[in-house]
Amino acid sequence: MLDGLDREAPVQLVVYDTDARVRWINAAIEKQFGPPLKRLPDGS
Repeated sequence: MLDGLDREAPVQLVVYDTDARVRWINAAIEKQFGPPLKRLPDGS
């Protein structure tokens, strides 16, 4: 589901975990702000 939103969404999308850490961002937000400082592995 998030695969299409990652590349094609014109809006910025961010997914946070229950500790308010960024779990996932799409390409639109990476273009504006760059990648997150630390990417968390899936399933953490």
